[in-house]
Amino acid sequence: PVCPSTQQTLNKGLFFCVWRAGGNKVHSQPWTSDETVVAGGTVVLKCQVKDHEDSSLQWSNPAQQTLYFGEKRALRDNRIQLVRSTPHELSISISNVALADEGEYTCSIFTMPVRTAKSLVTVLGIPQKPIITGYKSSLREKETTTLNCQSSGSKPAAQLTWRKGDQELHGEPTRVQEDPNGKTFTVSSSVTFQVSREDDGADIVCSVNHESLKGADRSTSQRIEVLYTPTAKIRPDPPHPREGQKLLLHCEGRGNPVPQQYLWEKEGSVPPLKMTQESALIFPFLNKSDSGTYGCTATSNMGSYKAYYTLNVNGEPSRPPRPSPGILLACLPTPRSATSSPESSPRCAWRARGPAVGVWSPGSRSALECARRKPPAEWRAPVSPSGAPDAILLPLLSPGSNNYCLCVERPQSLARAGVGVPLSRGLRQGRYSGDQQGTRGVPATSWLQTG
Repeated sequence: PVCPSTQQTLNKGLFFCVWRAGGNKVHSQPWTSDETVVAGGTVVLKCQVKDHEDSSLQWSNPAQQTLYFGEKRALRDNRIQLVRSTPHELSISISNVALADEGEYTCSIFTMPVRTAKSLVTVLGIPQKPIITGYKSSLREKETTTLNCQSSGSKPAAQLTWRKGDQELHGEPTRVQEDPNGKTFTVSSSVTFQVSREDDGADIVCSVNHESLKGADRSTSQRIEVLYTPTAKIRPDPPHPREGQKLLLHCEGRGNPVPQQYLWEKEGSVPPLKMTQESALIFPFLNKSDSGTYGCTATSNMGSYKAYYTLNVNGEPSRPPRPSPGILLACLPTPRSATSSPESSPRCAWRARGPAVGVWSPGSRSALECARRKPPAEWRAPVSPSGAPDAILLPLLSPGSNNYCLCVERPQSLARAGVGVPLSRGLRQGRYSGDQQGTRGVPATSWLQTG
Protein backbone atom coordinates (compact mmCIF):
# COMPACT_ATOMS: atom_id res chain seq x y z
CA PRO A 1 0.00 0.00 0.00
CA VAL A 2 0.99 3.61 -0.48
CA CYS A 3 1.96 5.40 2.72
CA PRO A 4 -0.33 8.39 3.43
CA SER A 5 1.11 11.84 3.50
CA THR A 6 0.70 12.01 7.30
CA GLN A 7 3.45 10.27 9.23
CA GLN A 8 3.83 9.68 12.99
CA THR A 9 7.16 10.99 14.27
CA LEU A 10 8.71 9.15 17.22
CA ASN A 11 11.66 9.99 19.43
CA LYS A 12 15.21 9.98 18.06
CA GLY A 13 14.02 10.98 14.59
CA LEU A 14 12.41 7.59 13.85
CA PHE A 15 9.48 7.53 11.45
CA PHE A 16 6.68 5.01 11.22
CA CYS A 17 4.22 4.96 8.39
CA VAL A 18 0.75 4.56 9.93
CA TRP A 19 -2.11 3.31 7.77
CA ARG A 20 -5.33 5.10 8.66
CA ALA A 21 -8.58 3.42 7.82
CA GLY A 22 -12.20 3.98 8.66
CA GLY A 23 -14.16 1.71 11.00
CA ASN A 24 -16.51 1.43 13.95
CA LYS A 25 -15.74 4.41 16.16
CA VAL A 26 -17.04 2.72 19.32
CA HIS A 27 -15.10 -0.50 18.87
CA SER A 28 -11.90 1.32 17.97
CA GLN A 29 -11.91 3.54 21.08
CA PRO A 30 -9.16 2.42 23.51
CA TRP A 31 -9.71 2.33 27.28
CA THR A 32 -7.47 2.43 30.37
CA SER A 33 -7.80 2.91 34.14
CA ASP A 34 -6.35 5.31 36.74
CA GLU A 35 -3.64 3.88 38.97
CA THR A 36 -2.30 4.69 42.44
CA VAL A 37 1.19 3.59 43.45
CA VAL A 38 3.42 4.13 46.47
CA ALA A 39 6.72 5.89 45.80
CA GLY A 40 9.35 3.24 45.11
CA GLY A 41 6.78 0.71 43.93
CA THR A 42 5.78 -0.56 40.48
CA VAL A 43 2.77 0.49 38.41
CA VAL A 44 1.34 -1.33 35.38
CA LEU A 45 -0.38 0.69 32.65
CA LYS A 46 -2.81 -1.36 30.56
CA CYS A 47 -4.48 -0.13 27.35
CA GLN A 48 -7.03 -2.18 25.43
CA VAL A 49 -9.07 -1.79 22.24
CA LYS A 50 -11.73 -4.03 20.71
CA ASP A 51 -11.23 -3.15 17.02
CA HIS A 52 -7.66 -2.15 16.29
CA GLU A 53 -8.34 -1.46 12.57
CA ASP A 54 -4.85 -2.70 11.68
CA SER A 55 -3.27 0.05 13.80
CA SER A 56 -0.88 -0.23 16.75
CA LEU A 57 -1.35 1.11 20.27
CA GLN A 58 1.06 3.61 21.80
CA TRP A 59 1.86 4.81 25.37
CA SER A 60 3.25 8.28 26.07
CA ASN A 61 4.17 9.99 29.37
CA PRO A 62 2.86 13.31 30.80
CA ALA A 63 5.59 15.14 28.84
CA GLN A 64 4.15 13.56 25.63
CA GLN A 65 7.26 11.43 25.13
CA THR A 66 6.46 8.11 23.48
CA LEU A 67 7.29 5.19 25.74
CA TYR A 68 6.24 2.24 23.60
CA PHE A 69 4.76 2.00 20.08
CA GLY A 70 3.45 -1.54 19.90
CA GLU A 71 6.28 -3.77 21.06
CA LYS A 72 8.96 -1.23 20.15
CA ARG A 73 10.64 0.73 22.93
CA ALA A 74 10.87 4.42 22.15
CA LEU A 75 12.34 5.90 25.36
CA ARG A 76 15.55 4.67 26.92
CA ASP A 77 14.49 4.21 30.54
CA ASN A 78 15.23 0.78 31.99
CA ARG A 79 12.50 1.25 34.60
CA ILE A 80 9.93 1.01 31.80
CA GLN A 81 9.35 -2.52 30.52
CA LEU A 82 6.95 -4.17 28.08
CA VAL A 83 4.43 -6.47 29.81
CA ARG A 84 2.17 -7.47 26.87
CA SER A 85 1.77 -6.37 23.26
CA THR A 86 -1.03 -7.71 21.02
CA PRO A 87 -3.22 -6.05 18.39
CA HIS A 88 -5.83 -5.56 21.15
CA GLU A 89 -3.64 -4.69 24.17
CA LEU A 90 -0.50 -2.79 25.11
CA SER A 91 0.63 -3.07 28.74
CA ILE A 92 3.83 -1.61 30.20
CA SER A 93 5.27 -1.39 33.73
CA ILE A 94 7.20 1.39 35.45
CA SER A 95 9.29 0.27 38.43
CA ASN A 96 10.86 2.30 41.24
CA VAL A 97 8.23 4.98 40.72
CA ALA A 98 9.21 8.50 41.83
CA LEU A 99 7.03 11.46 42.69
CA ALA A 100 8.12 13.01 39.36
CA ASP A 101 6.42 10.13 37.51
CA GLU A 102 3.00 11.31 38.66
CA GLY A 103 0.69 12.66 35.99
CA GLU A 104 -1.56 11.79 33.07
CA TYR A 105 -0.36 9.06 30.68
CA THR A 106 -1.91 8.74 27.21
CA CYS A 107 -2.74 5.63 25.20
CA SER A 108 -3.29 6.34 21.48
CA ILE A 109 -4.40 4.36 18.43
CA PHE A 110 -3.77 5.92 15.03
CA THR A 111 -7.05 5.42 13.29
CA MET A 112 -8.85 8.11 11.33
CA PRO A 113 -9.21 10.20 13.45
CA VAL A 114 -6.61 9.35 16.15
CA ARG A 115 -8.31 8.10 19.31
CA THR A 116 -6.82 8.37 22.82
CA ALA A 117 -7.48 7.30 26.43
CA LYS A 118 -6.01 8.83 29.58
CA SER A 119 -4.63 7.12 32.70
CA LEU A 120 -3.99 9.29 35.76
CA VAL A 121 -1.10 7.92 37.83
CA THR A 122 -1.09 9.10 41.46
CA VAL A 123 2.13 8.59 43.44
CA LEU A 124 1.80 8.44 47.23
CA GLY A 125 4.63 9.95 49.27
CA ILE A 126 5.56 7.77 52.24
CA PRO A 127 5.75 9.74 55.51
CA GLN A 128 9.00 9.59 57.43
CA LYS A 129 9.17 8.14 60.93
CA PRO A 130 7.85 10.79 63.33
CA ILE A 131 10.14 12.65 65.71
CA ILE A 132 9.10 13.59 69.28
CA THR A 133 10.59 16.67 70.95
CA GLY A 134 9.91 18.59 74.16
CA TYR A 135 10.94 16.02 76.82
CA LYS A 136 14.06 17.18 78.63
CA SER A 137 14.28 15.57 82.07
CA SER A 138 12.32 13.83 84.82
CA LEU A 139 8.92 15.24 85.70
CA ARG A 140 7.44 15.71 89.16
CA GLU A 141 4.09 14.22 90.08
CA LYS A 142 1.16 16.47 88.98
CA GLU A 143 3.47 18.48 86.71
CA THR A 144 2.12 19.45 83.25
CA THR A 145 4.22 18.80 80.14
CA THR A 146 3.91 19.38 76.38
CA LEU A 147 5.38 17.08 73.71
CA ASN A 148 5.68 17.82 69.98
CA CYS A 149 5.65 15.38 67.05
CA GLN A 150 6.62 15.93 63.40
CA SER A 151 6.76 13.84 60.21
CA SER A 152 7.83 14.87 56.68
CA GLY A 153 7.47 13.47 53.15
CA SER A 154 3.82 12.44 53.06
CA LYS A 155 1.61 12.90 50.01
CA PRO A 156 -1.19 13.59 50.55
CA ALA A 157 -0.70 15.03 54.05
CA ALA A 158 -0.67 12.40 56.82
CA GLN A 159 -2.46 12.50 60.18
CA LEU A 160 -0.80 12.23 63.62
CA THR A 161 -2.27 10.60 66.74
CA TRP A 162 -1.08 10.30 70.36
CA ARG A 163 -1.44 7.62 73.00
CA LYS A 164 -0.05 6.79 76.44
CA GLY A 165 0.37 3.04 76.58
CA ASP A 166 -3.03 1.78 75.40
CA GLN A 167 -4.80 5.03 76.34
CA GLU A 168 -5.54 7.59 73.63
CA LEU A 169 -4.33 11.14 74.26
CA HIS A 170 -6.21 14.03 72.67
CA GLY A 171 -3.60 16.24 71.05
CA GLU A 172 -4.00 19.36 68.98
CA PRO A 173 -5.24 19.01 65.36
CA THR A 174 -2.54 18.04 62.87
CA ARG A 175 -0.85 21.05 61.28
CA VAL A 176 0.17 20.79 57.58
CA GLN A 177 3.01 22.58 55.77
CA GLU A 178 4.11 22.04 52.15
CA ASP A 179 7.67 20.79 51.66
CA PRO A 180 10.15 22.77 49.49
CA ASN A 181 9.75 20.24 46.63
CA GLY A 182 6.16 21.40 46.20
CA LYS A 183 4.85 17.81 46.18
CA THR A 184 5.01 16.43 49.73
CA PHE A 185 3.99 17.76 53.14
CA THR A 186 5.31 18.03 56.69
CA VAL A 187 2.76 17.42 59.44
CA SER A 188 3.08 18.25 63.14
CA SER A 189 1.06 17.97 66.35
CA SER A 190 1.46 18.60 70.08
CA VAL A 191 -0.12 17.15 73.21
CA THR A 192 -0.31 18.56 76.76
CA PHE A 193 -1.10 16.45 79.83
CA GLN A 194 -0.55 16.23 83.60
CA VAL A 195 1.55 13.33 84.89
CA SER A 196 0.85 11.11 87.89
CA ARG A 197 2.88 8.46 89.68
CA GLU A 198 1.23 5.80 87.51
CA ASP A 199 2.87 7.46 84.48
CA ASP A 200 6.39 6.67 85.72
CA GLY A 201 8.00 4.55 83.00
CA ALA A 202 5.08 5.07 80.58
CA ASP A 203 5.65 5.33 76.83
CA ILE A 204 4.13 8.33 75.06
CA VAL A 205 3.62 7.25 71.43
CA CYS A 206 3.14 9.41 68.33
CA SER A 207 1.83 7.50 65.30
CA VAL A 208 1.48 8.60 61.69
CA ASN A 209 -1.53 7.39 59.70
CA HIS A 210 -1.33 7.34 55.90
CA GLU A 211 -2.76 5.28 53.05
CA SER A 212 0.72 4.50 51.71
CA LEU A 213 1.51 2.50 54.86
CA LYS A 214 -1.37 0.06 54.19
CA GLY A 215 -2.01 -0.46 57.91
CA ALA A 216 1.66 -0.84 58.90
CA ASP A 217 2.69 0.85 62.13
CA ARG A 218 4.96 3.87 61.86
CA SER A 219 5.40 5.47 65.26
CA THR A 220 7.91 6.83 67.76
CA SER A 221 7.75 6.54 71.54
CA GLN A 222 9.17 8.65 74.35
CA ARG A 223 9.49 7.06 77.79
CA ILE A 224 8.93 9.48 80.65
CA GLU A 225 10.13 9.37 84.25
CA VAL A 226 7.96 10.74 87.04
CA LEU A 227 9.32 11.58 90.51
CA TYR A 228 6.84 11.00 93.35
CA THR A 229 6.69 10.69 97.14
CA PRO A 230 7.22 7.23 98.64
CA THR A 231 4.71 4.77 100.08
CA ALA A 232 5.42 1.85 102.41
CA LYS A 233 3.87 -1.20 104.06
CA ILE A 234 5.18 -3.60 106.71
CA ARG A 235 5.30 -7.33 105.93
CA PRO A 236 6.06 -9.84 108.73
CA ASP A 237 8.13 -12.98 108.08
CA PRO A 238 6.80 -15.44 109.19
CA PRO A 239 3.25 -14.13 108.66
CA HIS A 240 1.97 -15.58 111.97
CA PRO A 241 4.82 -15.24 114.48
CA ARG A 242 4.81 -16.89 117.90
CA GLU A 243 6.92 -16.70 121.02
CA GLY A 244 10.46 -18.03 120.63
CA GLN A 245 10.60 -17.60 116.86
CA LYS A 246 12.82 -15.30 114.83
CA LEU A 247 10.83 -12.48 113.20
CA LEU A 248 11.70 -10.05 110.45
CA LEU A 249 9.52 -7.02 109.82
CA HIS A 250 10.15 -5.87 106.23
CA CYS A 251 9.33 -2.24 105.49
CA GLU A 252 8.59 -2.37 101.76
CA GLY A 253 9.00 1.16 100.41
CA ARG A 254 8.12 2.29 96.92
CA GLY A 255 8.71 5.57 95.16
CA ASN A 256 10.85 7.37 92.62
CA PRO A 257 13.49 7.66 93.78
CA VAL A 258 13.15 4.63 96.06
CA PRO A 259 13.37 5.39 99.80
CA GLN A 260 16.96 5.57 101.04
CA GLN A 261 16.31 5.75 104.79
CA TYR A 262 14.04 3.82 107.17
CA LEU A 263 13.20 4.87 110.75
CA TRP A 264 11.71 2.22 113.06
CA GLU A 265 9.71 3.18 116.14
CA LYS A 266 7.55 1.43 118.74
CA GLU A 267 4.64 3.29 120.24
CA GLY A 268 5.41 4.16 123.86
CA SER A 269 9.18 3.71 123.42
CA VAL A 270 11.75 6.51 123.29
CA PRO A 271 14.12 6.93 121.47
CA PRO A 272 13.46 5.35 118.02
CA LEU A 273 14.46 1.72 117.72
CA LYS A 274 16.54 1.97 114.57
CA MET A 275 17.48 4.30 111.70
CA THR A 276 19.13 2.55 108.77
CA GLN A 277 19.32 2.19 105.01
CA GLU A 278 18.14 -1.39 105.43
CA SER A 279 14.41 -1.92 105.42
CA ALA A 280 14.13 -4.84 107.90
CA LEU A 281 13.70 -4.84 111.70
CA ILE A 282 14.93 -8.14 113.19
CA PHE A 283 13.71 -9.91 116.36
CA PRO A 284 16.15 -12.81 116.95
CA PHE A 285 13.94 -14.40 119.66
CA LEU A 286 10.38 -13.22 120.13
CA ASN A 287 8.82 -12.86 123.53
CA LYS A 288 5.51 -11.43 124.68
CA SER A 289 7.12 -8.13 125.70
CA ASP A 290 7.75 -7.44 122.00
CA SER A 291 4.02 -7.08 121.42
CA GLY A 292 2.93 -3.61 120.42
CA THR A 293 2.45 -1.26 117.46
CA TYR A 294 5.49 -0.58 115.29
CA GLY A 295 5.96 2.26 112.81
CA CYS A 296 8.30 2.49 109.84
CA THR A 297 8.99 5.86 108.19
CA ALA A 298 10.38 5.52 104.64
CA THR A 299 12.14 8.66 103.40
CA SER A 300 13.47 9.84 100.03
CA ASN A 301 14.36 13.30 98.74
CA MET A 302 10.72 13.55 97.53
CA GLY A 303 9.25 13.14 101.03
CA SER A 304 8.39 10.46 103.59
CA TYR A 305 5.64 7.97 104.45
CA LYS A 306 4.90 6.13 107.72
CA ALA A 307 3.43 2.61 107.88
CA TYR A 308 2.18 0.76 111.00
CA TYR A 309 2.05 -2.87 112.10
CA THR A 310 0.57 -4.35 115.29
CA LEU A 311 2.54 -7.31 116.66
CA ASN A 312 0.76 -9.72 119.00
CA VAL A 313 3.06 -12.43 120.29
CA ASN A 314 1.21 -15.58 121.38
CA GLY A 315 2.44 -18.83 122.80
CA GLU A 316 0.66 -20.83 120.09
CA PRO A 317 1.21 -20.20 116.40
CA SER A 318 -1.49 -18.52 114.38
CA ARG A 319 -2.71 -20.93 111.76
CA PRO A 320 -5.27 -20.68 109.01
CA PRO A 321 -8.42 -22.76 109.50
CA ARG A 322 -7.99 -26.40 108.55
CA PRO A 323 -10.21 -27.97 105.91
CA SER A 324 -13.23 -29.82 107.22
CA PRO A 325 -13.36 -33.55 106.62
CA GLY A 326 -15.85 -34.69 104.06
CA ILE A 327 -17.15 -37.58 102.03
CA LEU A 328 -16.97 -37.48 98.25
CA LEU A 329 -20.06 -38.85 96.51
CA ALA A 330 -19.86 -39.71 92.81
CA CYS A 331 -23.05 -39.78 90.75
CA LEU A 332 -22.95 -42.32 87.91
CA PRO A 333 -26.17 -42.09 85.81
CA THR A 334 -27.70 -45.45 84.92
CA PRO A 335 -29.98 -46.31 81.95
CA ARG A 336 -33.74 -45.79 82.30
CA SER A 337 -35.89 -48.82 82.73
CA ALA A 338 -38.49 -49.75 80.17
CA THR A 339 -41.24 -48.66 82.57
CA SER A 340 -39.79 -45.22 83.27
CA SER A 341 -41.99 -42.34 82.22
CA PRO A 342 -40.47 -39.76 79.80
CA GLU A 343 -40.82 -36.96 82.34
CA SER A 344 -39.09 -38.83 85.15
CA SER A 345 -35.62 -37.74 86.23
CA PRO A 346 -32.51 -39.68 85.17
CA ARG A 347 -31.64 -42.67 87.33
CA CYS A 348 -28.53 -42.09 89.35
CA ALA A 349 -26.38 -44.47 91.39
CA TRP A 350 -24.48 -42.67 94.15
CA ARG A 351 -21.29 -44.14 95.54
CA ALA A 352 -19.31 -42.99 98.53
CA ARG A 353 -15.64 -42.35 97.78
CA GLY A 354 -14.07 -41.38 101.03
CA PRO A 355 -13.25 -40.43 103.54
CA ALA A 356 -11.85 -37.34 101.84
CA VAL A 357 -10.70 -33.93 103.00
CA GLY A 358 -11.87 -30.71 101.41
CA VAL A 359 -14.14 -27.73 101.76
CA TRP A 360 -16.98 -26.96 99.35
CA SER A 361 -16.86 -23.49 97.80
CA PRO A 362 -18.89 -21.72 95.07
CA GLY A 363 -17.54 -22.27 91.58
CA SER A 364 -16.51 -25.87 92.17
CA ARG A 365 -16.89 -28.35 89.34
CA SER A 366 -20.21 -29.72 90.54
CA ALA A 367 -21.65 -26.21 90.89
CA LEU A 368 -23.34 -26.97 94.19
CA GLU A 369 -25.79 -24.68 95.87
CA CYS A 370 -25.54 -24.95 99.63
CA ALA A 371 -28.91 -24.21 101.23
CA ARG A 372 -28.45 -24.24 104.99
CA ARG A 373 -31.43 -25.50 106.93
CA LYS A 374 -31.85 -26.63 110.53
CA PRO A 375 -32.42 -29.52 110.17
CA PRO A 376 -31.48 -30.79 107.69
CA ALA A 377 -28.81 -29.06 105.58
CA GLU A 378 -28.84 -29.73 101.85
CA TRP A 379 -26.28 -29.73 99.05
CA ARG A 380 -27.53 -29.75 95.47
CA ALA A 381 -25.89 -30.68 92.17
CA PRO A 382 -27.25 -31.14 88.64
CA VAL A 383 -27.72 -34.70 87.40
CA SER A 384 -26.03 -35.10 84.01
CA PRO A 385 -28.32 -36.85 81.50
CA SER A 386 -25.41 -37.34 79.10
CA GLY A 387 -23.91 -40.10 81.22
CA ALA A 388 -20.85 -38.11 82.34
CA PRO A 389 -20.13 -38.72 86.05
CA ASP A 390 -20.63 -35.89 88.52
CA ALA A 391 -19.47 -35.60 92.11
CA ILE A 392 -20.24 -33.67 95.28
CA LEU A 393 -18.30 -33.32 98.51
CA LEU A 394 -20.41 -33.57 101.68
CA PRO A 395 -18.78 -32.16 104.82
CA LEU A 396 -19.06 -34.25 107.96
CA LEU A 397 -20.91 -31.77 110.15
CA SER A 398 -20.88 -33.76 113.37
CA PRO A 399 -19.53 -37.30 113.03
CA GLY A 400 -21.67 -39.74 114.95
CA SER A 401 -24.79 -37.56 114.87
CA ASN A 402 -25.74 -37.23 111.20
CA ASN A 403 -26.68 -39.35 108.23
CA TYR A 404 -26.95 -38.60 104.53
CA CYS A 405 -29.91 -39.30 102.31
CA LEU A 406 -30.07 -38.91 98.53
CA CYS A 407 -33.04 -38.13 96.36
CA VAL A 408 -33.76 -36.75 92.90
CA GLU A 409 -36.21 -33.91 92.37
CA ARG A 410 -38.08 -34.55 89.14
CA PRO A 411 -38.86 -30.95 88.00
CA GLN A 412 -35.33 -29.61 88.18
CA SER A 413 -33.45 -32.91 87.80
CA LEU A 414 -31.35 -32.07 90.83
CA ALA A 415 -29.59 -34.58 93.01
CA ARG A 416 -30.08 -33.70 96.66
CA ALA A 417 -28.12 -34.81 99.68
CA GLY A 418 -29.64 -34.03 103.05
CA VAL A 419 -28.44 -34.44 106.61
CA GLY A 420 -30.84 -36.52 108.62
CA VAL A 421 -30.63 -39.29 111.20
CA PRO A 422 -27.51 -40.15 113.22
CA LEU A 423 -24.37 -41.27 111.44
CA SER A 424 -21.86 -43.58 113.07
CA ARG A 425 -18.63 -44.85 111.54
CA GLY A 426 -18.30 -44.95 107.73
CA LEU A 427 -20.48 -45.34 104.73
CA ARG A 428 -21.37 -48.19 102.49
CA GLN A 429 -22.80 -48.03 98.99
CA GLY A 430 -26.40 -47.00 98.61
CA ARG A 431 -28.50 -46.71 95.46
CA TYR A 432 -31.44 -44.48 94.72
CA SER A 433 -33.50 -44.10 91.57
CA GLY A 434 -35.16 -40.88 90.45
CA ASP A 435 -38.71 -42.17 90.72
CA GLN A 436 -38.62 -42.56 94.51
CA GLN A 437 -39.05 -39.99 97.26
CA GLY A 438 -36.28 -39.67 99.86
CA THR A 439 -37.68 -39.20 103.38
CA ARG A 440 -37.08 -40.65 106.79
CA GLY A 441 -38.22 -44.21 107.24
CA VAL A 442 -37.92 -45.29 103.58
CA PRO A 443 -36.11 -48.53 102.63
CA ALA A 444 -32.36 -48.68 103.21
CA THR A 445 -31.65 -48.55 99.47
CA SER A 446 -32.51 -44.88 99.45
CA TRP A 447 -30.00 -43.96 102.16
CA LEU A 448 -26.24 -44.06 102.47
CA GLN A 449 -26.21 -46.31 105.51
CA THR A 450 -23.60 -46.61 108.19
CA GLY A 451 -21.55 -49.79 108.40
